[in-house]
Parts: sequence; structure tokens; C-alpha cells
Amino acid sequence: MVDGATVEWLKEGRLIAPYTDSGIASAWPDAFETEIMSPLALASDALVEAARQQGFLKGPLAEESADVPGLRSDLLGKCVTISSSNLGYAPGLDVFVIGVEEQELIERTKLTVLRRLLWAPSLLFAPGQAGVWFDPSDLSSMFQDSAGTTPAAVNSPVGKINDKSGNGNHATQATAAARPMLRQDGDGYYYLEFDGTDDALLSSTFTIATPVERISALRQVAYTSGDFIYAGSTSTGGLRLGQIGTSPALNIRSSGVGPSTSDLPVAVNGILTERFDGSSSRIAVNTGSYATGDTGTTTADRLVIGRDAGGTVFSSIRLYGVVMRAGTLTDGQMTGLRCWLAAKAGVTLT
Repeated sequence: MVDGATVEWLKEGRLIAPYTDSGIASAWPDAFETEIMSPLALASDALVEAARQQGFLKGPLAEESADVPGLRSDLLGKCVTISSSNLGYAPGLDVFVIGVEEQELIERTKLTVLRRLLWAPSLLFAPGQAGVWFDPSDLSSMFQDSAGTTPAAVNSPVGKINDKSGNGNHATQATAAARPMLRQDGDGYYYLEFDGTDDALLSSTFTIATPVERISALRQVAYTSGDFIYAGSTSTGGLRLGQIGTSPALNIRSSGVGPSTSDLPVAVNGILTERFDGSSSRIAVNTGSYATGDTGTTTADRLVIGRDAGGTVFSSIRLYGVVMRAGTLTDGQMTGLRCWLAAKAGVTLT
């Protein structure tokens, strides 16, 4: 028997420790709450376990069945790695086992598992969410001509790359000599090579207002102070990224000169994070610290890659992927996007 005083103490609110992930609610409006009675004695340990579980369970999940040899009721409630050519798990994928059905006569077990669906930048774009997503690793999204009739091929020019955000803001280059080249590096990663002389891609026009986040996987092949990697239109100075100052400094600016970073050396792949939001603007490389400053309030009406707004200065870069979206990203969304882009460029994030 437990006396009444002890019962009341056990029901005290201080023994209940809620754990939330702001990224889930933002990315998945239909997310729901769950309560788990933790066997862990300390609330701090329970919070660590809750974070681990949410790390697996957040985002979309698929429920599937898989047969494995042996009687494996011991796998229930565990996160395991299994291989299944029928389910496309070869050479192996982490899944969470939520059901087991042992078949003793044939000594096999039917597992019911939860599998995380792959994260992709498309999750960032709700209907009507302004922005663009260009993915050179997807060869089906690119064409050698600006009309989009000749499929892209490695070591051939790219005259059109489709916007995968769902907004239809495709980028093109009508001048054949000014098209970047599709390349594949020694590790198998695809990128667009801009020569720094005349290569550029221009998206179609669209309306986008600050705050704006832009995250890229890129490499500075060469450095010339005054060259620009991105511009936000063909006539104004909004949402620009330039090689400004002493190598390898990168600066963001609109109507104001914003912050700079020197954390991405020339000839090194990296993940560049830019936020254009007036006095709250910031820039960082990989998972490093942000440099902050004021880029002003000028916005943009497109994304220009490889040159400035006026088409007078160009940059020599490799572009492995870029996402630009209106609104600020949550920490969870930022982590997902950085990791996704890092995997496209062979960048290790720490």
C-alpha cells in the first residue's frame, strides 16, 4: 500500500518533464503530443531519452513489414539495422520495431517497423512559400539548352535547371557560351562549374520579401575581390553574395553592406548559410559561428547565380546545390537542410 501523501507527491508537476522540438511543429502542423512514463529515475536522463526518440520519430514515417530469420521477439521496441532487397533496405537501414510475430514452425519472425522517410528541401516549401531550390545532383532537372529539350550530361553545358521547390522559378541561360558546365568530381558529387568569365543562370521572376534564408553547398574556385556569386535581380542590389575584401572573405549585402565571413577557404567545399533580415542579417560556414550585420531592406525578384545584378562581374565557383526561401528557418529545418546539402558535396559537419 502507498499512503495518500506519497501518492500526492508522485503526482507533483515537477516530476513531469515536457520535451518539445520547435522544428516539428513548424515543419509538420499536424504533429501530435505523446506521453511516456519513463523508467528513468532522473528527469534529466528522461529528457535525454526523449530527445533521442524525437530525433528518430520526427518527420514522416512509413510503417512496413519485413521477415527476418530466427525467433526475434527480442527486437520489439528497439532501433535496429536490417537489410531487405524487397523493401529497398540493402545494404541496410535503421528502423524502429513496433511489432513482432514469431512463426515457430519455420523459425522466422515478421517484424512491423517504422522507417524514416528521407528528408528533402521540398519539406520547407508549403503551398505559396516563395523561393527556389536548385539541385545539380538531379540530372533529370537539367537540360543543355534553355528551352529544356536536350537532357543534361556530364561535361556538357547547362542552359536550364528546374526549380524543385514547386514554385516553377526555373533558371536559364539563353546565350550558349555563357552556360555553366555540369561536372562530377573525383568523389562522385555533381556540381555546376561557373567559369568566372561570363557564365550565369537567371531564375524567372518572382516576389520574395525579407526575411530570406539562402543555404548553399559551394566552392570558391578562385577569388577576385569585387566578384559576385549571387544577386537578387537584374537591376537592383538585393540579396547579393560577393567576394569582397581579402581572400577568402564573403559578404552579404542588399541596400546596406552586411556581415562577412572568411571561414570558407578557396578550393574547399562548404555549406554557406545566409539570412537577409535588415539588422538581424547573418552569415556562417558549415556549423560555425554567425557573423551579424545590417544588409538593409532591399529585397529581390529572382535569383541570379554566378554574377552580379548588372552582368558586369562574374565568379568562378562550383555549385553543388542552393535553396532560397522566404521566412526564417527553425533550428530543426536548418539542421536538416545543412545536412542534406552537405551530403551532396561531401562536406562533414561537426
